[in-house]
Formats: sequence, structure tokens, C-alpha cells
Amino acid sequence: MKQYTKLLLVLLLFIVSFLFVACSKEEEKPDDKPDQKTPVLMIEKTDYELLEGESERIQTTIENSNDALEIVYESDNESVAKVEGGKVTGISAG
Repeated sequence: MKQYTKLLLVLLLFIVSFLFVACSKEEEKPDDKPDQKTPVLMIEKTDYELLEGESERIQTTIENSNDALEIVYESDNESVAKVEGGKVTGISAG
């Protein structure tokens, strides 16, 4: 009887060990297509203080992209600042 108990415990231990190994998370593999990385927009400066009539160009770069991506600039309040092609112009206080 003791032999069967030992054999049963060893078998149970083997099954439990197998389940932990079989259910483990797969190793992350590097992307097979390195040219399909997610593009990253880098903005040199995010805050601008401009007087009325002053302008400054927004400096941006796109990393990890082989595509010709277009950056669209817009102002959320054109009575305060206008943006055209990456150039910000102060209109009034705001």
C-alpha cells in the first residue's frame, strides 16, 4: 500500500509540474517585421508664450516610421492662437 501511495504522489507531482510548465506565459518574441513599428511623435516644446503677432514654429520629428506621415496642426482656440503648417502665431491673450 505504501508503494502505491508513493507512486501516486510522484505521479500527482509530475502532473502538477507539467500543468505549471504547460500553462506558463510564452516568451515575448521580437517582431518579425521590424519595419512595422509603431510611429512615435516627438515634440521638442509643448508650451509656448507668445505676444500678439509673435510666431514660433513647432519642432517635431516622427521616429520608427518608414511611411510618409503627415502631421496635422490645429488650435483649439483660434481667437488666442492660430496654427498654420506648424507655425503658431499669437492673436490675443488667453
